[in-house]
Order: sequence, then structure tokens, then C-alpha cells
Amino acid sequence: MEESGIPSAIGDDECEKRKKRGPVGKLFFKVGERMGIVEQTRLAPEFVTEIEKYYKYQEDVDKLVDRLEIVLQNDETVLRSGNIECSEKTDPYEIFAQNINAFRSFHPENAQVSLTEAEAVVKRLAIMNREMQSKGRRSIHKMRQFVTHEKLAMTEAQKKLMQARDTMDAARHDLKHARTTEMVEEKGKYYERMVREFDQQAARVAAFPEHLPADKEEHQKELFDYFETLGNFHQNANLLLEEHLPLMKIPPTVTVTNPRQQ
Repeated sequence: MEESGIPSAIGDDECEKRKKRGPVGKLFFKVGERMGIVEQTRLAPEFVTEIEKYYKYQEDVDKLVDRLEIVLQNDETVLRSGNIECSEKTDPYEIFAQNINAFRSFHPENAQVSLTEAEAVVKRLAIMNREMQSKGRRSIHKMRQFVTHEKLAMTEAQKKLMQARDTMDAARHDLKHARTTEMVEEKGKYYERMVREFDQQAARVAAFPEHLPADKEEHQKELFDYFETLGNFHQNANLLLEEHLPLMKIPPTVTVTNPRQQ
């Protein structure tokens, strides 16, 4: 088998090819660090910074989603079960209505109409509350997807990138130590294929932070929808109470005045 001097020129050829690969080729650079006997390719600091920004935003959105959901549903036990609505007949308004119904038997006949009216109003509030919770969660659907499915997809893509990097580095190591023309040709083709696979996977990872501005815009729209849903609920609840409270003949709130202020 004939010895070849080609491996000594691999470094120069690799640098030239890296320049020709375009933006993706800038995602990594080689340093003198070695993992065992294999020289390891390191991701460029700029690329790592963009990834860190992406994860930081994802972490912030995750916290925000938790806080938005606790506004919709105050019972954390319900949220931990993966639901936003209470189970049947356990919504606080529904329990309140049940208590009013049970309380009616202890009141005289002339109070029954008001209590019946109060029970009906509270039942209506229970329906409105469930609708608000369901619609409120749907309004932040993309944000919830961003911190679940998107997070898993990004983590998996980055894991595959590191695997592709290690395979590419091993292929480069083998190519550098090829000693015959036949081996150089064989190892060279394999190395080029591993470089392409690395570039493709790097582009997939880069697509996540590149799409972040569009994600942020979508999340802002969802926040507007979310708060509009909350606003509509409170406005409609207020109108409902304004309409029916006078019919219930609820006594006005008694204001206690400090004698010293008289």
C-alpha cells in the first residue's frame, strides 16, 4: 500500500471548506482541547449565546404560564392534575350555590324568593367562570406549547447536534491518521458526509432562536386575548350582579364610623 502525504494538507483544506459552507459553517470552530485522542469541535460563542437567550426566554415564559393559569384556577391541586376547571359540582361558585340551597330551609317564607334568586345568580356565575377558565387557557395555547413540545424538540435537536459533532470529530481524526491514498479517499468521503450531517443538524438547532422574534409576537397576541377574556368575565359578572342584587333586596353595607371622627 502506498504511503500518502495528503493528511498533512487536511487542515488547510478543512478551513477552506468551512469558509464555503456559509452561515452554518460559522456555528462552530476548533480549539486545541482534546477528548482522549480526538480533537473536539466547539460551538462558536455567538451561537451558544443565542441558544442561552432562547432557553432563558423559554424559562421566563414557563413561569409566566404558571402565573396566568393560577389566575384562572386558584386551586393548585386542580392544576397539578392537568386540568383548568374543577370537577363537576366542585367549582367554588357551584359549592356556594349548593350551600345557599341548603341554607334556605332555615329561613322564613318571605326570604325564599331572594335566596332562590341568589342561588340562580351564583349558578350562572359558575357557568361563566368555567367558560372563562376554558377560554383563558385556550388563549395561551401557543405559549403552553412553547414550554412543552418546543422545549422537548429543542433539547432533542441539541442532543443530536452534539452526537453529530462527536461523530464528525472522530471521522476527522481517522482521516488525519490515514496513511494510504485509498484510506484517505475512503475516510475523506465519510468525513465530508459527517460534516454535511453536522451542518444540517446545526441549522435545525439554529432555527429555534432564529424563529424567536416570531414566537414573541405570537405570545404578545395571546396575552392580549387572555386579558380580554378576563376582562369580559369580570365585566359580565358585574352586569349580572348589578341587575339581580336589587331584586334580592340585599341590605346595603353598613358603614361603621369611628366616634372620634364625629
